[in-house]
Amino acid sequence: MMQVPPGESMLAGSRSWPLIFFAAWTVGSVAALLSIWLGRQHARRVKVIWSVLVLAVPIVGALAWFVLGHQRHRR
Repeated sequence: MMQVPPGESMLAGSRSWPLIFFAAWTVGSVAALLSIWLGRQHARRVKVIWSVLVLAVPIVGALAWFVLGHQRHRR
């Protein structure tokens, strides 16, 4: 069995997690906001509400938009 030194373990508390979380929040929020404001399906009031949700609840807000709010084109 291979042993990992305590300082190099992923469970020891890597310093890159905040950066990864921030990058995921930034990319997800920008993608969701672009999708919200470039879409033509929703009224302005609904777009504002979704925008606040995306910005107020990191990552979950963007995921909620793509799962619940985003309407896909059906043929």
